Amino acid sequence: MFVALGGAVGSAGRYAIGNWMKDLPGIHWGTFFVNIIGAFILGIVASLAANHPEWDMAARTGLTVGVLGGFTTFSTWTVESVELVSRGEMALGLTNLFGSLLAGVVAAAAGLALGRLFWTT
Repeated sequence: MFVALGGAVGSAGRYAIGNWMKDLPGIHWGTFFVNIIGAFILGIVASLAANHPEWDMAARTGLTVGVLGGFTTFSTWTVESVELVSRGEMALGLTNLFGSLLAGVVAAAAGLALGRLFWTT
């Protein structure tokens, strides 16, 4: 139940951000930002979960698998990257692919560090 409700919230958030940013030139900025934000928040949640095992498993799963799983989108990111390359926009496609990957790793590391810094027991 928590996963389904969280997925609805996350998917609606992803749609809203994607729709809001759809006319920006270059890469698909909506997908880029939801994936980076999701990686950052998941890093924080992973730190919290590691430091607070008493956290309710259903709520944690609803947040991670539901909300963040519905919010972020690996499949859209990869398809958008391939489409950019297929249209002959090699630089944009590779920027989208590797820029998102690098920014996502940095965001996840920052979220983990922030979680450890402020919320350790």
